[in-house]
Amino acid sequence: MNTATPTEFDFSFLEEGFSARDIVEQKINESSMTDDRDAFYVCDLGDVLKKHLRWVRALPRVTPYYAVKCNDSRAVVMTLASLGAGFDCASKTEIHMVQSLGVDADRIIYANPCKQVSQIKYASAHGVRMMTFDSEVELMKVARCHENAKLVLRIATDDSKAVCRLSVKFGAQLKACRGLLERAKELGLNVIGVSFHVGSGCTDPGTYSQAIADARCVFDIGDELGFNMDLLDIGGGFPGSDETELKFEEITAIINPAMDKYFPADSGIKVIAEPGRFYVASAYTLVVNIIAKKVIVDDESDEEDEGTNEKTLMYYVNDGVYGSFNCILYDHAHCLPTLHKKPKPDEVMYPCSIWGPTCDGLDRIVEQCYLPDLQVGDWLVFDNMGAYTVAAASTFNGFQRPDMHYVMSRSAWQTVQQICAQGLAAPAEGSLFEVPAGCGRESSLEVPTKPCQAHDSLLEDHLTGAGRVQDQPRHAQAHLDPGDDRHQNRRLVEPLRPGPPAYFKAEAKGDLQQVGQDAGDAEREGDAVERQAHHAGVAGGSPREAEREAEAEQQGEKLQEAQVASDGLHHGSAPVDGERGGERHGDRDTQHRQGTQDANEGV
Repeated sequence: MNTATPTEFDFSFLEEGFSARDIVEQKINESSMTDDRDAFYVCDLGDVLKKHLRWVRALPRVTPYYAVKCNDSRAVVMTLASLGAGFDCASKTEIHMVQSLGVDADRIIYANPCKQVSQIKYASAHGVRMMTFDSEVELMKVARCHENAKLVLRIATDDSKAVCRLSVKFGAQLKACRGLLERAKELGLNVIGVSFHVGSGCTDPGTYSQAIADARCVFDIGDELGFNMDLLDIGGGFPGSDETELKFEEITAIINPAMDKYFPADSGIKVIAEPGRFYVASAYTLVVNIIAKKVIVDDESDEEDEGTNEKTLMYYVNDGVYGSFNCILYDHAHCLPTLHKKPKPDEVMYPCSIWGPTCDGLDRIVEQCYLPDLQVGDWLVFDNMGAYTVAAASTFNGFQRPDMHYVMSRSAWQTVQQICAQGLAAPAEGSLFEVPAGCGRESSLEVPTKPCQAHDSLLEDHLTGAGRVQDQPRHAQAHLDPGDDRHQNRRLVEPLRPGPPAYFKAEAKGDLQQVGQDAGDAEREGDAVERQAHHAGVAGGSPREAEREAEAEQQGEKLQEAQVASDGLHHGSAPVDGERGGERHGDRDTQHRQGTQDANEGV
């Protein structure tokens, strides 16, 4: 876990028509005018919201328990907590972090079948009862340290067609399950269900169907032995982007019929899952800077070929496999960059390799790709970088982790508000998209038994996405500082108080500061202004600029009106614990690192 996570955050509201990619452009422009061209991330928390809406549409019976190990960003955790997700924690540290944000213990599953005794005791002391096991030794440890545990038996699956196999390390074979359940009965332990994980990067959706059928067999054994088993955990392994061979909806098209066959909706079985990369992979974009370059000339090329692509280029950038690109070693990721500068149609492409900044020869990001002749100071952009990247990044050789910039559109923010609010009040009449009851908002008020719902229009807006606009982005920035009442911007984070928080309650305090072109930019040297205008398409003082100012003022008034309504709805409940938002969408043989495979989601 990345223990360097700050306790306060900056995030930006995107104005209508702008995307997270516009923030990437802005940050590149700002950094290009300095010598400190450090690598950085832009995280679109609105993309996390889109994924949640996509999840509840495709798997309406399955409550997501986000795999914190995948990306332990407090911003991500708080966004998902506000939407009612549960959390899959693998350690004491992850449990502490999630609970420090106000998440109730019954929304946590301690999904590590092999736990340290002291950490089992920690879970017991902090009310975390649901946990997995796959051996008799684990049962004996739990019996000594946590007699009130709600145990979930993890079974092995056929993960031979997964990129990251987990059943080589975790999961009981079917033939061993009866003996484990009998031993649990002897020890007086409560086994409430079954879990499995088909492995990350599963390429055969039929594996899910077989695993669900196997789980049914174990449930039948449990019923025979007198256990009241009512929980099925279908694990993780769901793809985080649409660039994978197997699409998310192709997997859910197999899962849903299998659940209906073996665990029908009227059976009373609660179904959960442990998605990690699904929620965060596409939300993160990593931007790196070329810090060095080497040209390798092929001495054996013919003279008549001179001037073509006989040379090979080696680019060195300021993040590598000891940092964000550890996913290449541990997660079998294949990372390819896109160019910040659009190449000319006739520009020559050369065979290239891309290397990280450390002194280790292993620190290679891309073995071969084709790029134009770039220069030191140019930028490369890597998309889909949210899963198993920053969570396992180190500071080897003294190179620091990239900075984070979080964004969320106003429409995404309002959608989160609406989902939360409708979890507290009777749903409005009309065409509604139902969300599982687990999405009900945490608050001091009683969460109703009816499922919370989101309007079809909201779902459609956030599943289609917004096109990129070339204008200079203007966005309102809010500084999230727990406990500082002096800030006039939107406060989203507060110190932990007794009782569950009310996530993401709007609190409009004065005008939201519009952050865009500094007035002082006009006094910058002409070449710097030209460069920024070239990249961002800025036309200072344009009619469009005035129009956006007027739109921003109207948005501020609407938010204040929404706050008045929200305050009435929540009967003056305390201001919120929340985070910051965002709306857009971040091969070497590693068998010698087999012991690290539990770093993948759903251990």
